[in-house]
Amino acid sequence: MEALAEAITRDEEALLEVSPRLHAHCVVSGNALDRLDPSLHRTLGAEEHAVLALCDGRTPAHRFDEPQRTLLRALVSEGVVVWALEPSMRIAEGFSALRRNVEAFRDGAARRRWLPLLDSLQTILRSFECADAHERSRAMDDVLALIEQVGATRKNESRTL
Repeated sequence: MEALAEAITRDEEALLEVSPRLHAHCVVSGNALDRLDPSLHRTLGAEEHAVLALCDGRTPAHRFDEPQRTLLRALVSEGVVVWALEPSMRIAEGFSALRRNVEAFRDGAARRRWLPLLDSLQTILRSFECADAHERSRAMDDVLALIEQVGATRKNESRTL
């Protein structure tokens, strides 16, 4: 699921549907920003403070204006903000969460691009539950082929998603 979430996150249109959030190791107090690992302490400018106020994990990036998105990208690069789909590591929960995230996208090209793919994966995963070992192996090959088709890459050679 992680590779699929990363592929969707690389899609600029889909990324606009994702709600950025403050990194868990960052604390904002007034105009001060502290990141606990690695150590980072600096003063926030008014524009940065305004962007961080929008990074609540509920406000999708399409609601940010272009200068705010430019600043958002800088905060992501700095490790202050997380702006990505983050599925659960448990396959069933991760897939469901990933699908719910994409289903919540605005009706547009990104939603139309990713939702059918996730529906196809869901069909394969459902068949996986009642299949024998050979059918599961074929289903896993189908899943991996579909994921690789959209540009996701496997991090290792294990058969897990």
